[in-house]
Amino acid sequence: MSDINALVAELSDHDGFTRQKARLELEKIGDPAVDALIGVLQTQSGPAVWEAAKALIKIRSPKAAPALVETLENNDPGVRWVASEALTALGMHGLEPLMAALASRSTSGTLRDGAHHVLNMLITKNYLLDRYAEMVKPVLAALDSPERVASVQSAAHEALEQLRAAA
Repeated sequence: MSDINALVAELSDHDGFTRQKARLELEKIGDPAVDALIGVLQTQSGPAVWEAAKALIKIRSPKAAPALVETLENNDPGVRWVASEALTALGMHGLEPLMAALASRSTSGTLRDGAHHVLNMLITKNYLLDRYAEMVKPVLAALDSPERVASVQSAAHEALEQLRAAA
């Protein structure tokens, strides 16, 4: 664990090479590093958050999904993009926390934008089983509609119920 903590601390280093090297080592460690990386997403800012989200793309732990959804609302557009890529990498495992967030916070433009990217990638790249794609297609359509806020909330709530029933 001390190796993980030391590597996580290096994610905040001012030197980009040091940050990248630490991230790559955390990716190699894999699942044992996930809790520490989630901690970075929840408590830090700047390049460390970007590096943590980037590491989670490779590790693909479903445990990180709720924290990645929260990171879709980060102030940094680059961090939001990497978080959306990490959620995309999780496939169906990121759907329930994403739908729950949309159902409760559909007024958040950054959340809607990130969710749109995730759902668009999952559906257009065929990363979901058909039954899950069919559950979330109405949410993607709502994200594209002019009355986004109300329609997204309703569609996300419906998708969330379907996902929970399918589990």
